[in-house]
Amino acid sequence: MAPPPRLVNWLKATYARPQINPEWLAACHDYITEELGVSPEDFESLKTHVEEQLLQSSLADSAAPNTGFPDPNSHGIQIKNTLCEVVALTEIGHSAFTLKNVRQARVDKEDLAGLAGDLEDGEDYSIPKYPRSMLRFELSDGTKTMRAIEYRRIPDLELGVTPLGTKIYLKEVSVRRGIIYLEPRGIQIKGYQTEELEESQDRHFVRGLRLRMRSLFPSLSFSGALNLAQVRVSLPHF
Repeated sequence: MAPPPRLVNWLKATYARPQINPEWLAACHDYITEELGVSPEDFESLKTHVEEQLLQSSLADSAAPNTGFPDPNSHGIQIKNTLCEVVALTEIGHSAFTLKNVRQARVDKEDLAGLAGDLEDGEDYSIPKYPRSMLRFELSDGTKTMRAIEYRRIPDLELGVTPLGTKIYLKEVSVRRGIIYLEPRGIQIKGYQTEELEESQDRHFVRGLRLRMRSLFPSLSFSGALNLAQVRVSLPHF
């Protein structure tokens, strides 16, 4: 059964860009009415379930190609009324070495917390937070990916907490030299996550840190143990 025109029009008005893939919407409507048992006449329930499915999905599946972002190299323009998702996230106000050390401390704490039953009471299992200065993102509309930075602090976005696939609605943001400048007044965080992206988040985060370190020390190899003599000579103060 085709989605009712009222639902299609509501989606177009609520999420102007990117356009919703008609095939995805039809399959989503069938799932909601047939599998979940929602009446095709219950517009409010249909609307709620469709929006939830949209925000949980990958925009690569639910959005029509090339109907969201402008040219990724755009400059001096604004993006308005566009839904996108976080596909990468890191902190650029602190060194890759600092972030790498905090990540390892978090892994160690998580391992200790998993063994809590075998350890003495009173042990501190709290997971350390990443330092916070300025976040950098890669945002996708399902087809194109654009870089973005936290131009003004956005409290609801946090490295180590915000999952990949988190949807952000860009109400009105500026683009300069291919970079989207994010600030609280210009966006609405919709939340949710995409399982496939989230499962690979740590792997991509570590790879990004290694690339940053290699750019500082191109003669060093980070695939194995570092040569301590090289580090003493090359390592700057952070």
